[in-house]
Amino acid sequence: MTSFSSLSPSPSSSSSPNQSLIKILGWSALSTAVKFGQGVVVLKLLAVQLGPEGLGRVSNIMFLSWALDLLSGLAIFNGINKYVAEFRDDPQRLQSLLGTASAMILSVSTVVALVLLIATRRVSHWLGAPGEYLWLIKSIAIIQFAIAGANLLPAMLKGAGDATGSSLSAMGGYLLGLIAFWLAIQHFGYRGAQLGLALMPAWSLIPTSIIFYRRIRLPIQWLKPTWNPPLARSLLRFSVMTFTSTLLGWKSFCMVRDLLTNYDGWVEVGLWEAMHKFSENYVQIVTTFLSVYLLPLLSYTQHKPAIVRTIVRTLRFILPIAVGSGLLLWVLRDGLIRQQFSPEFGALRDLCIWQLSADVFRIGSAVFRSFILSKALLPFYLLSELILFLLTLIFSHQFVPTQGVLGALQAHLATHSIYFILCLSVGAYYARRIRLKDLV
Repeated sequence: MTSFSSLSPSPSSSSSPNQSLIKILGWSALSTAVKFGQGVVVLKLLAVQLGPEGLGRVSNIMFLSWALDLLSGLAIFNGINKYVAEFRDDPQRLQSLLGTASAMILSVSTVVALVLLIATRRVSHWLGAPGEYLWLIKSIAIIQFAIAGANLLPAMLKGAGDATGSSLSAMGGYLLGLIAFWLAIQHFGYRGAQLGLALMPAWSLIPTSIIFYRRIRLPIQWLKPTWNPPLARSLLRFSVMTFTSTLLGWKSFCMVRDLLTNYDGWVEVGLWEAMHKFSENYVQIVTTFLSVYLLPLLSYTQHKPAIVRTIVRTLRFILPIAVGSGLLLWVLRDGLIRQQFSPEFGALRDLCIWQLSADVFRIGSAVFRSFILSKALLPFYLLSELILFLLTLIFSHQFVPTQGVLGALQAHLATHSIYFILCLSVGAYYARRIRLKDLV
């Protein structure tokens, strides 16, 4: 059993060999691959067992599960990741943080449960079936407490810098969720599918609890709800960040989708969404790596020159991997498209270069995004999200009406390349100011 202090990254790790980074990236890739496999199998089971109509109807449950996962604990889990890493050498502040986080998560989960229980019929009506989902919504009111716990413990593992434990708990949850879903749909059909989908995010609580108990030395009373107003306000910054990013991201998605629908039709929309799915897991590997390695490390590090060195080192490590992976996907695109989609999606092969090029810039920008999160720079975060949204707005209206889905991907590339250049310019200015201060 180990302590937070022994697991968390330290400033000295910024000069460690790249083998440790490769190990963390490997664990991230493995957990993402298991998650991808789970999604493929679940989609196949739904299609085979329920057909197109049943698949369409259970999509409402998928959306509800996603919404509850987002609302769980007011989306403060990036904040827990940050402050666990930052306070790892200060047991008193760490205990206060965990108690405050527990109080916030328990309070929000209780409010959500009461809303679901009191307004069950209204929520069912909102999902499109006034009487069909009543029993399921009442079940979800209880399940979402487990979902909150299943998000809390991994955030603490990430804050402790435990890449192995974090990945193992995630993979265990994916596999348990898949087994439970298969049993439910086999024995109870459509209703089993509904319950299996609702329970899926909660299953990781079991392996995460076991791994957390075995790998982290933490007195259980530290999770007893307490209240520290300054820490609560600090955690709420991450709620604002997450909800802002989600809302603006959703608005951007709807805007591009509507432009494609109005000018080119639903076939173009389908190609655009398929192109996004094609690279989604590849990008997710890197963002998972950053949440386990870079965010805790930058949160712990207070020495500004060390922060700059860490960001530069991470960019030098991650950008060649992003370029190499993008080239590999481009070379293998024909086989991958056939495997993931159908012959009707053959047009994707000529679109890949735009999507994969944009992904390199997205990954580079994610490094700077980790820095913003690690220092809880709320105003700067909101400004950066607004700039990203405005760039998407401008380029989408410029390219989509004339180029269709190709224009949407060209707008995607233009947006993220300019956004990355802006991040790089601000980062260079920040680094230059630090060097000048050191010389004075």
